[in-house]
Amino acid sequence: MERVCSWTWCRVVLSSQRPAAMYCSRKCKQKSNKRRRRMRAFVARRSDKPCGICGGIFNGIRAARYCSQGCKDVVERRRRDRIKARYKQRVAARKRAEAAAKPCESCGLPCGRLRAGARWCLSCKPKEVKFSKYGMSAADYDRMNDAQGGRCAICGDKPERRLVVDHCHATGAVRGLLCGGCNSALGMVKDRSFALAAAARYLETAQQKFPPLEISASNCQGR
Repeated sequence: MERVCSWTWCRVVLSSQRPAAMYCSRKCKQKSNKRRRRMRAFVARRSDKPCGICGGIFNGIRAARYCSQGCKDVVERRRRDRIKARYKQRVAARKRAEAAAKPCESCGLPCGRLRAGARWCLSCKPKEVKFSKYGMSAADYDRMNDAQGGRCAICGDKPERRLVVDHCHATGAVRGLLCGGCNSALGMVKDRSFALAAAARYLETAQQKFPPLEISASNCQGR
């Protein structure tokens, strides 16, 4: 009868010249010894302990908490029931908040799914929060925009984008509505009026010293 290697996954036929050999190679022997040590450690970790659900005593490893798959299913079912209960509580709390929510201060519609003390609805909240840092509301912005005719208070242009709120960084008072370029220009000179006056004088002097070139149609055709 042929003898084979004792390592479970090898099963190579052993040579008849080595009657006492159990493994075909040193590698198979090391794998087998490693597996044997693991099994001994696994058995050593097992002990009698009570099940966390039914209370029955079972022989399990240190990390085991339940004696069977049925007890594990009970735990999973209880977990799903807790999740459903928490979801129902959140839905009920949301409905109570919607019922107690006061109308939006901007458009007058109910504040919807926001908390009970909300001041604005979901559609009005972004712009109201944006203007609230200037101490004004969206209605105040609309009134200022209508008073200026939708034009910048400095250059008089009517930009395609929305006018921005210009305010004093020292006092926080709103001064007017400007286009993006004029608002950036004031920020560049740090709201210093003498710097703007000096810039105006500089441009006037430059225009007198270097008048703009007059390009006629004949010059263009010659080119």
